[in-house]
Amino acid sequence: DGVAGISRAFFLAGASTLVVSLWSLQDESTRIFMRCFYQELRRTGVHKVATALRNTMISLQDDMTPAQWAGFIVVGL
Repeated sequence: DGVAGISRAFFLAGASTLVVSLWSLQDESTRIFMRCFYQELRRTGVHKVATALRNTMISLQDDMTPAQWAGFIVVGL
């Protein structure tokens, strides 16, 4: 069930969109990624989660390995 199972619980609780990781990541790289992601989300607007995620991945690809950021996906709207 993995991502689908945990996502279902959040959707039943009222969430419409989630950003989840497909694999376990180190705390420090996740902290850096999420800080950049939320800055980008503020810039693009909360209704453009996928765009913010994409822009974050592009901006970090020179500073981090793909294994540190490529596991994040958008689930939902």
